[in-house]
Amino acid sequence: MDLSCDYLKMKHPIAQKALYALLEVKDSDLRLDTVYQGNHAVDQGIHIGGTFSELIPLIALFYGGFIHVNVEDPTARESDIYVQSKGHGIAGMASVFSDFGFFDRALLENSRGSDSDLNGHPGPILPGVHIATGPLGQGISAAVGFAMAQKIEGVGRTFCLMGDGELQEGIPWEAFMFASAKNLNNLCILIDHNYGQNDDSHRLMLSMGSLREKLESFGFDVLDVNGQEYEPIYHALEHFQHRIDSRPMAIISECRKGEGGFSKATESHKTTVGQDLAEWEIHQQTLRRETRIKNLCHFLQAAKVRAPEEYEQLLHWASKMGIDVQQDENGPVGVIRRYSQRRTKRAAPRDKTLHYQERDLPDPKIGDKLQCSKIAADMVAAFSRDPKMITLDADMGLISGLQPGMLKHAGNRGINVGIAESNMSGIAEAFAAKGYNVWHSTFGVFFDWRVLRRITVSQQERMESISKSDGWLSEGHQLDITLFSTASNIDTGVNGATHMSIDDVTALMQLPHLRVIDVACPRMMVAVMKWIAKGSKGLVLLRLTRAASETIYPESLQFEYGKGYVHGDPHADTVIITSGRGIYEGLNAQKALREQGREIAVVDMPSFDADLAAQLTQQGKRILFAEQNNGFLFASYLDEMYRRGIAWSPEKITTLSTRTRERKARHLHSGTYTQLAKLCGLSAEDLVNTITFEM
Repeated sequence: MDLSCDYLKMKHPIAQKALYALLEVKDSDLRLDTVYQGNHAVDQGIHIGGTFSELIPLIALFYGGFIHVNVEDPTARESDIYVQSKGHGIAGMASVFSDFGFFDRALLENSRGSDSDLNGHPGPILPGVHIATGPLGQGISAAVGFAMAQKIEGVGRTFCLMGDGELQEGIPWEAFMFASAKNLNNLCILIDHNYGQNDDSHRLMLSMGSLREKLESFGFDVLDVNGQEYEPIYHALEHFQHRIDSRPMAIISECRKGEGGFSKATESHKTTVGQDLAEWEIHQQTLRRETRIKNLCHFLQAAKVRAPEEYEQLLHWASKMGIDVQQDENGPVGVIRRYSQRRTKRAAPRDKTLHYQERDLPDPKIGDKLQCSKIAADMVAAFSRDPKMITLDADMGLISGLQPGMLKHAGNRGINVGIAESNMSGIAEAFAAKGYNVWHSTFGVFFDWRVLRRITVSQQERMESISKSDGWLSEGHQLDITLFSTASNIDTGVNGATHMSIDDVTALMQLPHLRVIDVACPRMMVAVMKWIAKGSKGLVLLRLTRAASETIYPESLQFEYGKGYVHGDPHADTVIITSGRGIYEGLNAQKALREQGREIAVVDMPSFDADLAAQLTQQGKRILFAEQNNGFLFASYLDEMYRRGIAWSPEKITTLSTRTRERKARHLHSGTYTQLAKLCGLSAEDLVNTITFEM
């Protein structure tokens, strides 16, 4: 099937009617496929109501020829992007994607099972699906990101299917505001306004009022149309195709939940498709299909006489849709559906390396005192010459250094989304899915966990697809996103408990596929950013200090993820393990103890070094974890010792962190760095006292 060309424009009224009748036949075919999915799912479950109501706009979009997708390579630069924001409607999308040839029809069987790529919600394990969706309201942010990437690249459009229920979330409105501000006239959202949701399929929990007025107030070009028929949706998509407008487009499809279904059960949010329900719904859908075929043949016969050229176009278009029109000496008499085979191939590998000139990088010397944000700005300025580099800030550009660095050479790729961190992360994911090396920043506690969790699902499914022999993605197609977590640890200081990034790290480290790096030294910052610039490093939480820090590493430093850096005598019987600004407290404690005649080692672990931790434990070292957060290194240590089956002695392990001495988590209130370090027992003096009197 190849409908990746301009839509079919019929001039004669009878040919237009034939075209809509053709779409209705396809509608029947795909509704039957959808019921088939539910009946053959591992639990016979399906989100039927929203799936049925989405099919008319979805079929009009794909089979009307309005979206130009490269089915063989959906990652191709010129291909339009489709985002299924209402992830509950996966069954309708899967019916279309299977029929289009993204994957084989066999995948429609045994869906939702552990051995199937067709899950309860869509994700990149499924060919042609760019992001994972399901948590409501988030798909539109990624769609905005795709549209913005296409603007930068100069080609492509993005279509996003949303439900009205998810508009009760706040994230979509962040995305709408940003899309309008950036004049994303290549973005079209289709809203399935079916007036139902999970707990009540016949009304919304919160009245939305006039969606048209709301969206127009947010700067959208809006059409509110009857979503129960093909003609209004088709004309609305024609409007998007031809308009000259700087605004993003919204098409509101007015319908009911379960639109196009016969059984009462099709109106529900989710149902189990038992044999009785399946047989009845299939019977009724088949009868309607037969009626629609008769209507199609009637209009085609009339078009053959009144508009012969358009009649031939209709036959050709029907064939491209997988519908072969049967004819006798009098004209069309029936149709035969032709099933597609998979046409999506494995995408070509991507080189994610950022290319730059070494001479353009900052070169801090031992003893130099610099802010990490200054290092970041200079590094980004050097990286920004590579068009694969993208930065995003949420009104934190001056703190992170990302935006100032990018503006030196590539202002259009240095994006500030305003105070909307959740939307920023969705946009970041879209750029990463398009192959960019993405850096985005805010305070650590402002990153939205639910958004990041969904992104890690996208990452895992991409990695699974890359590793599968029949996967559609190849090496380099994982997401490369660095979360620039500014003012981490107690360095947030006087901003207070709501801004204190001490608990973010142990929360976010629980997310699969997220690498944690905690740095303070300017030279280490250079080394870490060079490591990320090599590409294909995945999802990285890069935590950095706000205050200026002294350079303690030489120019030859090479960063390795999972490696600790030992300062002092490696044979010492006592070791401080720390990270971030804590390294300076550790080194000052080392100096003070050395003056007292006691030698200790200090280990800087910007990322957790499992081998070194195991080695120190097996050597019987006394270990002091001194962390200016609530203890991500010690948490990693406990997991690793358990995994390796290494016994550790509580008498030889001491932990200091922002937790209480009883290891209870707490929030810290405002204070200077010095005050907060003292409060938590993390100052150099406190470390000396702990080692002297407790260890």
